Amino acid sequence: MIDNYFKFEKNLNSKAKTRYELVGYSEPVYDHLNLKFIYFMNTPERIKANQKRKSDFGISQKEWISSVFIPDIEKSNLAYGDVKNTEDLILIIISENVLEFFLCKGKRNLFQTVLNLLYDGELDEEMTKIKSDAVKKDTSILEMVKS
Repeated sequence: MIDNYFKFEKNLNSKAKTRYELVGYSEPVYDHLNLKFIYFMNTPERIKANQKRKSDFGISQKEWISSVFIPDIEKSNLAYGDVKNTEDLILIIISENVLEFFLCKGKRNLFQTVLNLLYDGELDEEMTKIKSDAVKKDTSILEMVKS
């Protein structure tokens, strides 16, 4: 179900309050999210959407990557989006200064089913596995992510 993993952390020394640096990822790398950094921000007012479909946040870099929706206010650390111009779904775990993306290729239209699996803990084992197999982005070497 889960094809790729990306971990982004906020650089607390950066002046950019919405910038997150890529610190870990799974291989093979998914090209659409193979970015050194992203911006995770409130949805800009210029994004026009029906109020029922208005996103909570957005992901961008040089261009818009995804709108981010938090469907259950009681589970506000769990969100989803889709990668622009693809059929791919992103499950997002939001924690203090860390964003974890779990990419499900071709599952965009099955987001409700995948979210139910996430809420019910059915994806926990798969998520743990892909995280443990991820490599840490490092300028000198690639090493295993220990988180």
